[in-house]
Amino acid sequence: MNEESIFSSARFMRLILNCINNERRNILWYTLGLIAVLLFLPVSLSQLIKLYNWPIPLNLSRPGLYLTLAGIITSVTMMLKASAAFPELKHKAGATALLSLPASPLEKVLSRYLLYSIGLLLLSAVICAACIGILMIFVINPSTATWMKSERWWNIILSLLFFQGFYFAGAAYFKKNNFLKTSVTLFLINFVIGGAFSYFKFGKPIMMSSGGYGLDGGLPSFSLGMDMIIYLLCLVMVYFRIKELELDEI
Repeated sequence: MNEESIFSSARFMRLILNCINNERRNILWYTLGLIAVLLFLPVSLSQLIKLYNWPIPLNLSRPGLYLTLAGIITSVTMMLKASAAFPELKHKAGATALLSLPASPLEKVLSRYLLYSIGLLLLSAVICAACIGILMIFVINPSTATWMKSERWWNIILSLLFFQGFYFAGAAYFKKNNFLKTSVTLFLINFVIGGAFSYFKFGKPIMMSSGGYGLDGGLPSFSLGMDMIIYLLCLVMVYFRIKELELDEI
């Protein structure tokens, strides 16, 4: 088997462009929705708080508020899109169409994953940067703007990619209710492994929080190396799943 049959940059780029073309409507709605939330939601909430004198602190002059909103929307969207990365597999005709594409299993897996992970992250980063740039003219005070350290950003990004790997695997193995089934599976893994680890380390079972994957800068339950192994294992599982389905089609 030569390298061209495993991975071809030309075929890979055609798959990427095809995925973008199929998702163009969703990309447009996501872009418009994120812009609307960042530019108008905080200001609207601030006006409601002032109108009804609600005791809710909301500082529009700091970018942390907008970054938090963008982070929440991006995180949820990444998990939802990853869990629906292979909608064709839900139906026989769709599965046949996907598996018969003139591309290798590696190209099919990487094209979907890059679009819903790195691609979505980059799109969100560009939208967020543009919106905050606009808000700095009207709302945000640049002199008082504080930003998170780069280590914190990397922790958040790595945690998102880590969790998304599970949902991406769920898209290949579950035909229905992918997001729900993957979430339940993640909870059970969290409960069993996290509880067992904390029991042996602290003498009592303690459920892992999101900080267990680096969101608070630490990794009490898994080392970064173990996280990466599990993350790559999820991608490898998806590859072999697609390869297995292709062989079944032959």
